[in-house]
Amino acid sequence: MAQKHIRVSLVIPAYNEEHHIKACLDCIASQSVKPYEVILVDNNSTDHTVEIAARYPFVRVLKENHQGIVFARNSGFDAARGDVIGRIDVETHIPEDWIQRVQDIFTDSDVDAVSGSLTFHDVPFRHFFARIDLFFRCYLARSLARHRQLFLYGGNMAIRKKAWESVRSKLCHDLRNHEDLDLSAHMAGGVYNVIFDKYLSAAVSARRVDNDPHTYYVYVVANSRTYLRHSLRGRFYMYPVEWLVVIFYMPLRLLYRSYDPSTQRFSIRLLMVQPYEPRISPISE
Repeated sequence: MAQKHIRVSLVIPAYNEEHHIKACLDCIASQSVKPYEVILVDNNSTDHTVEIAARYPFVRVLKENHQGIVFARNSGFDAARGDVIGRIDVETHIPEDWIQRVQDIFTDSDVDAVSGSLTFHDVPFRHFFARIDLFFRCYLARSLARHRQLFLYGGNMAIRKKAWESVRSKLCHDLRNHEDLDLSAHMAGGVYNVIFDKYLSAAVSARRVDNDPHTYYVYVVANSRTYLRHSLRGRFYMYPVEWLVVIFYMPLRLLYRSYDPSTQRFSIRLLMVQPYEPRISPISE
């Protein structure tokens, strides 16, 4: 399949993201190769998310009334008309060649889905944390690949439309689990070819660490819990990574809260100020 014939739809679920939507859409507007379509799925936002998205003529806004990221994801993927469906979060900043790189990856007709590497756009020591994150993603990719159970991360992934249509009816809708890892679980076993490409990079927010300790813990352990639900051995490789990020939760939260990415400076005053609500957890207990 020639690269120019691969149409990439980009789907973005959103719920009350007025503080992040503009930067995300600005990155999409700057793509060297334009996406075939951009679908923002509004999951009952009560702020200015939809109003801001409407300022971008290339964005098609869908409404999903059933609350939950899995339902927003499904609506966007079902509505996508491209050959490949790209998926990012509202907090994701994609580099200018992201769409082109997705096209390059899917010129290989054997690839059904791909997930990429991450950096963080709102933390200090960005290169350091990017290397740490890449180390653990490569570790998980190598380990899970041995069992044909590779992960997909919703903030930076793409799936062939035909693969989505094939697996769609098998997916779970349990809000206690991660919907992207549930998709991974249903694509495990070798029927689908899921790959990890470290060069498909995107920058996301570290704001999840600003959740309260209990919410953060529940969110983190939902990774292995999702694989446990499907009796996948891949969960055993997730345990050490989960415990590390839980153990370092407090210093990471303090580091995140005290840093202003716009000025690239630290301030003790910021520890006492929360400019807006942290990201709502998609995980229910």
